[in-house]
Amino acid sequence: MDIVDNVPFEISAMDPDNNFAVPVELFIPVNGERTAFVFPSVDKSMVTSLEKVGSEGFRKIAIDLSDGLMASLGYSSGPVIFDNVEFEYAGCPSCSKSENVTAVTGEIPYTQVFINGKAVSVAAVNDVCEEDGRLEIYVETDEEHRNKGYGTSCVSALAELLCERGKKVLYVCSSDNAASMRVAEKCGFIKTGERLSAVYYREFDR
Repeated sequence: MDIVDNVPFEISAMDPDNNFAVPVELFIPVNGERTAFVFPSVDKSMVTSLEKVGSEGFRKIAIDLSDGLMASLGYSSGPVIFDNVEFEYAGCPSCSKSENVTAVTGEIPYTQVFINGKAVSVAAVNDVCEEDGRLEIYVETDEEHRNKGYGTSCVSALAELLCERGKKVLYVCSSDNAASMRVAEKCGFIKTGERLSAVYYREFDR
């Protein structure tokens, strides 16, 4: 298993104004070797226990690895465990696009569907992967306009737009969100693996 010192998270955690940090993250690919991203100051001799663990045992290992460290840095809440599925855009979507989709093509583009002058669904860039510059996108659809294909249309249009700009595009959603996973698959995304993240939070005085 590859172990990667996650230096940006270390810097982020040391920032007294930052309210969350991710000391341990495990990527379980569909094909290939697992990768653990950890704080440089986490005891990496313990990371070997991540080699066989899945989402069920991740919480205990994350606590064992980082609870003391995060408490010493002032993080009093956590870990909150995020169990996400990661997809990568491969093109050739099978979905049809809504004629209502419009694209805002600035430096960081986004797509949206307007109904009666109101934006009811928007797909946008959520994050940039520091390792390789891939763009993670997400979609939000107004509750009363779901299951009409608007979110799928927005995701498909944004993925194509970013791909035309030479960008690699990711789509990430919770492992228990079957509807969101269907959107990814319809839009030409292929599942690449599962990403488990342990997130700690710092309480601010108000």
